[in-house]
Amino acid sequence: SAGIGKSRLANELVRTVGDEANALVGRCLAYGEGITYWPLRGLVLSAVGDLTPEGIERAIDGVDDAARIANNVAGAVGTGPSAGGSEETFWAVRRLLEHLAQRQPLVVGIDELQWAEPDFLDLIEYLAGWSRGAPILVLCLSRPELLEKRPSWGVTLSLEPLSEHEAEELVEVMGGDRMLDEAERARITAAAEGNPLFLEQLLALKAELGAREVIPPSIHALLVSRLDALESEERSVLERASVIGREFSRGAIGTLSGEDVGATLLSLARKDLVEPDLALFPWDDGFRFRHILIRDAAYLGLAKEARADIHEGYAAWLQENAGEGVAEFDEILGYHLEQAFRLRQELGTTDPELRERAGKLLAGAGRRAIGRGDVPATVTLLARAVALLPDSNDERREMLPLLGSALMRTGEFARAERVLDEALESAKTAGDRRLELRTLIEREFFRAFTNPDESVEDIVAVADSAIPLLEELGDDIGLAKAWWLKSEVHLNAFEWAARTEHLERALAHARRAGDAGEQATIAAQLAQAVYYGPAPATAAIARCEELLREVPSTRSLRASVIGSLAGLRAMQGDFEEARRLQEEAREIWQELGQRFRIAMRSLMAADIELLADRPDEATAVLRWAYSELSAMGAQSVIPPISAFLADALCEEGEFEEAARFARLARDGATPVDVVAQVMWRVALARATRDTGLAREAVALAERTDSPDLKARAYAAAGDLRAAQLAYESKGNVAAATRLLARQMASS
Repeated sequence: SAGIGKSRLANELVRTVGDEANALVGRCLAYGEGITYWPLRGLVLSAVGDLTPEGIERAIDGVDDAARIANNVAGAVGTGPSAGGSEETFWAVRRLLEHLAQRQPLVVGIDELQWAEPDFLDLIEYLAGWSRGAPILVLCLSRPELLEKRPSWGVTLSLEPLSEHEAEELVEVMGGDRMLDEAERARITAAAEGNPLFLEQLLALKAELGAREVIPPSIHALLVSRLDALESEERSVLERASVIGREFSRGAIGTLSGEDVGATLLSLARKDLVEPDLALFPWDDGFRFRHILIRDAAYLGLAKEARADIHEGYAAWLQENAGEGVAEFDEILGYHLEQAFRLRQELGTTDPELRERAGKLLAGAGRRAIGRGDVPATVTLLARAVALLPDSNDERREMLPLLGSALMRTGEFARAERVLDEALESAKTAGDRRLELRTLIEREFFRAFTNPDESVEDIVAVADSAIPLLEELGDDIGLAKAWWLKSEVHLNAFEWAARTEHLERALAHARRAGDAGEQATIAAQLAQAVYYGPAPATAAIARCEELLREVPSTRSLRASVIGSLAGLRAMQGDFEEARRLQEEAREIWQELGQRFRIAMRSLMAADIELLADRPDEATAVLRWAYSELSAMGAQSVIPPISAFLADALCEEGEFEEAARFARLARDGATPVDVVAQVMWRVALARATRDTGLAREAVALAERTDSPDLKARAYAAAGDLRAAQLAYESKGNVAAATRLLARQMASS
């Protein structure tokens, strides 16, 4: 059956690389905006034959983290709840493919990659860069416009027009030499201009029209000529199929036609207009157009009213046959109903019910995109939902602040501000106090992010006014956001005790709401807060271990928490355990492809080496981080890295180079970045013996509650007793011991 057999691309891949390899094929959809992981669906079906978490887990039985891998992959393709963000999905897909490749070499073919969503392109890039220890070939087919999306990707093989000799060979392979005289062959090959599709269709048209001499002026005109030459039932089937897309099925076309179309589809296949392909359902037969231009020619030949009817009819067929699994097709259902509505709107007819059904389906798909951390898809799906749903619709109001938040994360700040303003006005007009408060909080996050100099008083005022009202409404998610917002004012100020308190409140509300994603995000920040803050190391370790037990775990969360645990263990002098935890965290970040986080977490890795009295290792780590962040263009985080590198260089006695990095940090640091402002002064004071700078560093550090920052400033100013007390208050035994040894050596 074509429904369960391999596609033509899979067969070609197997023929090329040999039977020893297993070929998996996924295909991007031409109308795939927001349908990010549709190609992954094809890969998993090819490999496992089952899209459920249970089926995927059975296929990788015995693999470490099999359940986690299966849940993440199923969440991505829509057959399970979203188990984590994009980085968790990437890791799970890689682990699945690596396991399959242990059995036999694996060829992963992705067709029509020019239509891929940004997150899927990131997945391909991640697989190419991070797969290890397994024979996997990732082969992508695309039009040249892919390089507009990914200009850094090199083209390893570009398909050029056929040469005259190659065109003549293709004519012979297709049997054209038996029906054409020499003059006709020359005329047709010249008209094709090396385009194999054009040549193929010219030969087919010649075979169908016999003695008539027709050479259309363009590929579109040629395809229209071929469609005009079809029997009426063949053309009717082809036109209905074109509305569904490049891929379609016998069952869907039969229902839309009201009769069995099997014989007609086979006739179209013999004419090389369609070919067998995978089907959505195992009981059906799948087909696809031989080329997207054939599909486009058929679609353009249909009247708008007919297109609208078929779009809506196909959505009804898909919904009926998907049964309980219909939610995994929300993006496709939403697309077809959206198209039906838009076409009727262009004809002067409005259908409010159709409009609302399409909008709600796209809104639901957008919510799932949020759950899996797919920001580009979130923006696309929610923007389309908002455009469809009427202003008075409750779901539209709910979507607006979510869309504004997603737009902020994509860097579309002007558009985000407009959407958040509209969301606030919409909530006020509807008298929806809960949504109004949530939107106010989201807008304050936006303002704090886009304007680091935003008044602390304004942020606190918004949070403080919202919290009691949200408590009255019993809105735990809103309260989690409000307490998190309130904690943000303490981040740059290095006021960790207050930040810890507010994040604990936020985590408690996220837990009550049952929001696993929010819990993980807040818990990761909480682990950082207890590391840098005044909480004694023993208590901080206990809290980190509690977070690992209590919060729904993801690999990303584990890396964040054990990275903080590593630094805390080093404070107690357990350097072996500290390095083991640090290395595990680094390996997780590497598996998830998170170069930025590895670089930023190098501050903690360097702390471990300094505490172990290995300043050369600390400077090596920080040099690498500085180089990586510079290559990424992450200018906002380079000043603190430069400052800490300068301080580590002072430990090595490299004062001239330390001064250079300290000045780089000074020139790049913003006034609100307290840690950078303190540390460049500390390092430059040590490198140049400038006591004035050291006193400035102390004055700034004493406004914070970070024992480590205070101790470094005190030591630079020569107040070793104050530095000793600061380290002891944290329970940083290693730093206190090291400082005492320095005092004894100098006395």
